[in-house]
Amino acid sequence: MGHPGERAQIRWFILHPDYRGMGIGNKLIQDAIAYCREKGFRNVFLETTENQKTAIAMYTKAGFVKTIEQENNNWGVRHIEQTYELHLFEE
Repeated sequence: MGHPGERAQIRWFILHPDYRGMGIGNKLIQDAIAYCREKGFRNVFLETTENQKTAIAMYTKAGFVKTIEQENNNWGVRHIEQTYELHLFEE
């Protein structure tokens, strides 16, 4: 998902439970990063919640860094939303 200023967002990064733990998620995130580089995006970000520990580990292993953390009480459920960002090209 493109945003102004050469910034891309990865949304709805979900893998069916039957296919988790097989390296498919890592391959998909690397493909998404490569696509963003190929299209000339300078930064890519994604949003998740603090309870997605396995996904967060995958994102940080890929080089994403947490930049924002905030509480969200939408839908009557308390979550801590986190934004992770990856700079694709050196300034």
